[in-house]
Amino acid sequence: PVLDSAQCTGCGDCAATCPAGAVTFEQPAPAAEGRA
Repeated sequence: PVLDSAQCTGCGDCAATCPAGAVTFEQPAPAAEGRA
């Protein structure tokens, strides 16, 4: 998967719905902070 930082809000929905478990979050990305 490729993260599009312009579209990312840091919500984690992509990680929660990825059937392969290929997306993980350890902390919000700097580009996503304050955008949710």
